[in-house]
Amino acid sequence: MLTETEFLEAIKYLKAYYTNFDFNANDKFALTIWHSKFKKYSLQEIQKMFIQYTDEVKYVPKSPTDILDFFETKLIKTRESEVHILFQKVLDDLRYGGYYQWNPGGGSYSFKKYLEDIKDKVPLVNTVNALKDDIQRILITDNSGMAFVKKDFVRIYQSELNNYVKEMVSNGGLLLDNGKVTLKLEYKGE
Repeated sequence: MLTETEFLEAIKYLKAYYTNFDFNANDKFALTIWHSKFKKYSLQEIQKMFIQYTDEVKYVPKSPTDILDFFETKLIKTRESEVHILFQKVLDDLRYGGYYQWNPGGGSYSFKKYLEDIKDKVPLVNTVNALKDDIQRILITDNSGMAFVKKDFVRIYQSELNNYVKEMVSNGGLLLDNGKVTLKLEYKGE
């Protein structure tokens, strides 16, 4: 957990980089507000965050929200660009990943087992759970209505992703590694 002293050390970088950055370290109220938004990160994480922010944004941050929103937006855009591929991956995983359960009445797909296998991917779990009946129908009836389900999948996933990323970033879950932005729970060191 970041102390106020460490935060003041880290913010020196923003003050040096942006000559018109207006942060008064003697204003206890301002310090409390800024520190509260970053206190769940370590000093090294904050330093990386500030460096990457200055490398990519030419405008002076007017609030801590400017910096956090920058990273939220970057992370969400990266994930949203993958959503169409993700939809097909879910279908393929269910089709070919051993989740089909044959029974004399025709068989079905085990969503309970699949959701357990992907439990650390919260936005995806919530999306698949919301659409499991529609996905089951696609898999069994050979793609009937796929365009409509895919559209719902994209809409629900984007909403779930936005909520999840905002929550993770505000709770210290952002990780920066060599300019790559990810969430700590998803980081695989790649």
